[in-house]
Amino acid sequence: MSYTVNIDNFDSSYWQEQAKEFADYSLYQTWPYQENRAQMDSCSLSRAVVTDENGQVCLMCQVRIKEVKALGLKVGYVQWGPLVRGKDDQLKCSVDALVELKNAYVENMVNVLRVVPNMPAHAVGSEFCQLLKSAGFKHSSKSARYRTIAINFDNGEEGIRKGMSQNYRRGLKKTENSQLEIRRQDDGEGFSVFSEMYSDLQQAKGFGGLHMDEFSNPQQMLSDDEKLSLLLLYNEDRPISGILSTNLGDSGMLLLAVSNEEGRKLKGAYPTWFASVMLALESGKIRYDLGGIDPEKNPGVYNFKSRMGGAELYYVGAYDAFSSTTVKAIWAVSDTVRNFLKFRS
Repeated sequence: MSYTVNIDNFDSSYWQEQAKEFADYSLYQTWPYQENRAQMDSCSLSRAVVTDENGQVCLMCQVRIKEVKALGLKVGYVQWGPLVRGKDDQLKCSVDALVELKNAYVENMVNVLRVVPNMPAHAVGSEFCQLLKSAGFKHSSKSARYRTIAINFDNGEEGIRKGMSQNYRRGLKKTENSQLEIRRQDDGEGFSVFSEMYSDLQQAKGFGGLHMDEFSNPQQMLSDDEKLSLLLLYNEDRPISGILSTNLGDSGMLLLAVSNEEGRKLKGAYPTWFASVMLALESGKIRYDLGGIDPEKNPGVYNFKSRMGGAELYYVGAYDAFSSTTVKAIWAVSDTVRNFLKFRS
């Protein structure tokens, strides 16, 4: 079968219309998010749609392109893409489609093309890895794979509650019987409240974390059915906890969560996190990604997420394609490339 690669010759409405047909669609492949990230990271941005001979879209991705002057390379980065998994959980693309994507970018636009699929390492993920390898991509053993805990919604709310640890159920029940109030505030006012709490936490704990502009800026441009969900917990009109999440494709996902001192004393994380999971369930998603784990570096957060139930998952990781063997060698020996790129996988 023959394929056609359309690079940057379409608008945001077309992108959104086609992307929503993919189960692996996520915030990180929305038009506004990548527009904003490219500006924040001083990158150029390109978008590609691959169609088969029948005109059906089988692959989509947005590529941030950064010139790494220290290495003399241009690197293209596909964050949580390309989109390849249909709503039936089957792959829409083929080896030939991936080859067409690679050929469109490698040499013509970049020296290295890195793709980091939104794909757990399960059966479909393993199948896609084989397609990538057959298309000339090489797995990056130096890039850490995304690791998380995901709560499946197979048995609805009852199953979610049963999967929780006794400790979590006890904490949740206590807060559910209190006077605490959860409000959904996806607007600018809600983001301002959340941003202030998050900034205070960063200063108090002395950590960098993510920048709120990464999410607040795209929120203004995302369509209504793509917008982020922000839940804030109040105690007598005082905001004490909050959680920011996204519900696209077949999954909900936690992005940021915060509790101030009062929120931590009142165990505000219990009701806000649970409400975020319920929001994903009500949105028709099949699972909720608790937003990544690192048991060694952040055992406290890991233990909290573990008590919510769910199963630990590793994702397939990063795959690279190179314009030449020389470029491949430079990339392989450069231990500092991640510092130059400042890309997250």
